[in-house]
Amino acid sequence: MKTLADLTAWLEAAPEGTTLSAQAVLELLREIAASESGGPIGRDLTLAEVGELYNRRPNTVRDWIKSKGLRAYLDATGQYRVTPAALEEWQEAQRKAKAAPKKKTTETAAPVDLGAWRQVRRKAG
Repeated sequence: MKTLADLTAWLEAAPEGTTLSAQAVLELLREIAASESGGPIGRDLTLAEVGELYNRRPNTVRDWIKSKGLRAYLDATGQYRVTPAALEEWQEAQRKAKAAPKKKTTETAAPVDLGAWRQVRRKAG
């Protein structure tokens, strides 16, 4: 089951007198909530957990925090935590940065005379 509509359709199709335990209904609702939220992220993540999502090491995630704009905070134990909202915001910023056209430099450098040093050397000698 992926959506609330699926659960509703399934319950309506169930034979009369079918019973479900409260635990079964709660599990179905948790599954639906996880799929609608885009994943099971419902709490702040450690660097290791963010790294697992991207197949990167925690040190790489720390670099993202320090230099690439990933927002995080230090918890009471001094460990970085990343909120799901900050992670989504950072992902969107990364997508936009990749989609933006790169600026091309229109200025071209003047041609360099690689033999100019010979002329200077001849004058001195």
